[in-house]
Amino acid sequence: MNRIVIILATICALHTAPVMGHEGEPRYDRASLSVAAERDVENDLLVAVLFAEHQAQRQQTVSKEVNEAIRWALTQAKRNAAVKVRTTQYNTSPIYNKQVIIGWRARQSIRLESKGPDQLSELIGDLQTRLSIGSVTYAVPKPARDSVEESLTTEAVAQFGLRAELITRDLGRSSDRIV
Repeated sequence: MNRIVIILATICALHTAPVMGHEGEPRYDRASLSVAAERDVENDLLVAVLFAEHQAQRQQTVSKEVNEAIRWALTQAKRNAAVKVRTTQYNTSPIYNKQVIIGWRARQSIRLESKGPDQLSELIGDLQTRLSIGSVTYAVPKPARDSVEESLTTEAVAQFGLRAELITRDLGRSSDRIV
């Protein structure tokens, strides 16, 4: 599970101090406070990053090999409608020996996402004939994360208001004001 936390205000001291400013401006007592809202959220999106890497003496050779492997992997992955696939990083770099280029290395990654771990695991197994695994993790899908963050923001703002009311009452004031 992933824990999402929204922190609305983070100042740890409770003190009274005059408002800094020009002469003649009103002065207020200040109370600093912080609130947080959190909730456990299910990680139901499996994310895998796989990559093709090749090195050779000629730059064209490494590019061709890596591009062919990625093209093949994309074709395989697109056969499964439950898996979202996209290419990510592509990198070509020289290989040096005593400050002389002796070869080239190329690497490109693809990112696979699915809510069906069995389907994605099977696809990863198939793709490993030509690609290597960079990482496999679980994540919270963006729409679910956005929805929970909105809810937690509303909850944190409500907690902030309640704490401000409590401090106002305990200080013997009739109202509070955010400064």
